[in-house]
Amino acid sequence: MAAALVTACSRPLANYHPSVWGDRFLHNTPKSTDTEAREKQVVEELKEDVKRELKEALNDYTRQLKMVDAIQRLGIEYHFEEEIEEALQNVLEQFDDYCKNNHEMYTTALSFRLLRKHGFRVSCQIFDKYKDNEDGFRVPDSDKVIAVLEFFEAAHLRIHGEDVVERFRSANKVIICTRPFSGDLLLGFGSLF
Repeated sequence: MAAALVTACSRPLANYHPSVWGDRFLHNTPKSTDTEAREKQVVEELKEDVKRELKEALNDYTRQLKMVDAIQRLGIEYHFEEEIEEALQNVLEQFDDYCKNNHEMYTTALSFRLLRKHGFRVSCQIFDKYKDNEDGFRVPDSDKVIAVLEFFEAAHLRIHGEDVVERFRSANKVIICTRPFSGDLLLGFGSLF
């Protein structure tokens, strides 16, 4: 009786079409040791290039911030932990003076986000200069959308009691969600470096 149940409960076969890719990805040809050694050498050269670029950028506040951000967004920061720590320490030393004398919201928000993300204590009072007379804030024309997006990311690293950042985050969310995208909004998305 059990055998009769097994044959009666057989599943129907699916009749799938063959893949357009064929079995191209099933074949694994091992790399030669020469190719593997060359690839490792190229990777090491590229790592050294990035380390050199980070060292050269220590004199340029904005460039080093953008480089650290790009490295982290690419997910390769584990190769450059010491260089990133050195760059962020340099940013922290210049942070207060730079933010007082500079009115670029993008750079200010990027500095705030990267420093907070790495555990440095920085004050949210740097954003007070962007307040307007009402309960909102103003974005400098030169910054456009990239500044609003960067500030929105930075606002997620606020600490309890930082009402300025919370108000800006709420206002940013309204701007991001309600503003239609047009060509002029993308002006802030220039080159990374």
